[in-house]
Amino acid sequence: MPEYNFGHNAELKNAIDYLHREWTYKPVGLVSYGSVSACTRGAQMIKQVVTTLKMTPVFEAVSIPFVHQLIDEEEGLVPTTS
Repeated sequence: MPEYNFGHNAELKNAIDYLHREWTYKPVGLVSYGSVSACTRGAQMIKQVVTTLKMTPVFEAVSIPFVHQLIDEEEGLVPTTS
């Protein structure tokens, strides 16, 4: 999920509103991306939403900071050297 105004974006909220009955009591894994914070504030916001709709967010999450540095317009994902 990307961050939009320190929260989740409208497309994600729309998907959750549409499918929440099918996703009741299902685990929710969060993968967020963005700039410095990697959408960690948005991930915290969406945890409150999914918990209210009886979904279960898992404790661990994946946050990808500076995602724009990892994407090349022509080749897609750029491998990192770590």
